[in-house]
Amino acid sequence: MKSTKRLIQVILVSTPILILSGCFSSFSKDDLNQPIQEYLKTNYGIQGEFSVVETDTYWFQGVDHQTYVEMKKPYRAYPFLMIERGTWKISNDDSDDIYLEQF
Repeated sequence: MKSTKRLIQVILVSTPILILSGCFSSFSKDDLNQPIQEYLKTNYGIQGEFSVVETDTYWFQGVDHQTYVEMKKPYRAYPFLMIERGTWKISNDDSDDIYLEQF
């Protein structure tokens, strides 16, 4: 009887922890710097300074990283980039055009 109660307690405590562990992301804004830098350099020839202002990942909805980047050179701009979760590639279809944001 005691072992059954103990087992039920363990299950009741561990189940919400396991479910909620997927809701919290294990990445930081620094993890996005390398893919963004490669994207800007390869597609636009921009090697200037930038910083990740905000990033959201809605794990439950299956949406990729929705990221706003602050670019300081050549002009200050805040383009929106959609970064795929598994591959860290930037989606050209869902992201802002950097040139249009710059000028």
